[in-house]
Amino acid sequence: MVESFHQLEAAFRLNALLSRKRDQIAKRLFSAKAGPRVFELRIGRTAKPGLANLSLVYRAATGEAARTTHRLRLPR
Repeated sequence: MVESFHQLEAAFRLNALLSRKRDQIAKRLFSAKAGPRVFELRIGRTAKPGLANLSLVYRAATGEAARTTHRLRLPR
């Protein structure tokens, strides 16, 4: 499970994608109101340990969007 903490200033939709190279490991769409939030992205048992990329795309109701990418190491 990957946990991510965010302080949101407005209501957002968060698209989370955990991938390795071109393979998708986990994907989920979250909806959240303004304020502090913790998002949990569950990973299946078949995910192998090693480096992975977590891509987060935030979309507000006003149309603005932001994107971040983080490099993670999945444990054994």
